[in-house]
Amino acid sequence: MNILHYFDKTDSMTAQYIAMLSRVSSHETAMFFATDCQEALKILQMADINILHIHGCWRTSTARLFTKARTKAIRLVVSPHGQLEPWFFNQRYWKEKLPKALLFQHRIISQAYAIVVEGAMEEECLRKLNWNKRIIIVRNPIITCSITAEETLRQLTQIYRRIMDSNTIELMQPETLSTLRLAIKAGITQDIRWLNLPASHTPPHLDEEGWRQIRCYAQQEQIEQLIDRGLRILQCDCPHFDEMKSHPFFPDHYQPSKGIEETIGMSFTSENKRLIETFRLLHRLISRNKLTVCHLCELDKELREHDCNEEKLTESLEELRLLKSARRLMQVMVEETGFDEGFMPFPPLNDRVTRNIERQIKNHLKI
Repeated sequence: MNILHYFDKTDSMTAQYIAMLSRVSSHETAMFFATDCQEALKILQMADINILHIHGCWRTSTARLFTKARTKAIRLVVSPHGQLEPWFFNQRYWKEKLPKALLFQHRIISQAYAIVVEGAMEEECLRKLNWNKRIIIVRNPIITCSITAEETLRQLTQIYRRIMDSNTIELMQPETLSTLRLAIKAGITQDIRWLNLPASHTPPHLDEEGWRQIRCYAQQEQIEQLIDRGLRILQCDCPHFDEMKSHPFFPDHYQPSKGIEETIGMSFTSENKRLIETFRLLHRLISRNKLTVCHLCELDKELREHDCNEEKLTESLEELRLLKSARRLMQVMVEETGFDEGFMPFPPLNDRVTRNIERQIKNHLKI
């Protein structure tokens, strides 16, 4: 992981803290340091930075860095170093702090993956401020002897790892994303012949981070068994990964999704009635921004394995004003699960709403 630390060199305590971090080595992280905005922007452009760690608050240059980082999918950590506590916040409140809070500071704090504070008092102040709930205490060895510099870096590295394990689909390279899509379809169909791979195809070879991203994605989207099955069918030589050791960050108010079968049950007199209730549920989930890949995988498997009366199903969905929604789901499944047209009970619909659904599925774990 490549971490860029941005700090104000005129703040002596923060400068000492950064100097301490620079002296401690870690094989898991490569650290870059910048005090000037232009220097930081150059590093963001030239180096493959994964995380921007901003130290301190209220510098207008951080707004520019934050915007640049977001465009490059670089994730943000903020260490306020006491500068959001009331004694500091209230200095020049009307002339400086309030305008800056409205212009950029609130947005930066609220969209950071984690806020790193140095003690319980600072944590309490941040919780009362209520700009971000992802607050973690990492004590500062410069002001307390209860922690060493090495332990501080270890705890920071754990936070960085959690950040990189969050919403991993946003970070996937094209080859990793392609492997994920193949694994989903292979896991659903349980037959590699459905993938229509060229004769020259060989099992995907990703780096360790790529495999980790797929495993984290499977865990967060609740499709671990399906992905495991798909990777076995693809004969992937992926390293072992203990999902229980991954503790990603989730958006506020996140709740794991319930499966279709768990929600609507199994007692239906016909396959058509089951599918009508399924599409009714999925339409409701779309309207609440709660549709996930897990639901699409369940629907894909259902349509592949069970026959229905397509004409009657189409008529029923039309009467219930659910047909357009169902047709959009067919199109989304083509992209997300590799669904084949031969199993579609009606033609797909690709319009603006369909593209919104695709964005919803991609971004539902986004901080």
